Amino acid sequence: MLTDIAKQQLRKAGWYEGRKIDLTKYEEGYTKLGCELFPAARKFLEDYGDLGQYRTNH
Repeated sequence: MLTDIAKQQLRKAGWYEGRKIDLTKYEEGYTKLGCELFPAARKFLEDYGDLGQYRTNH
């Protein structure tokens, strides 16, 4: 479960609830390395992969 602050910062980077990106480039890259994406890594990348960089005021 994400806190409101975490969601706010992720939204600044381009995240939204229900996000699911195409993993083709990740799958191809890992295949070339002789690796396979395990289910938890796949889910994480679908949700958070390719988010833009952003600045925060800490």
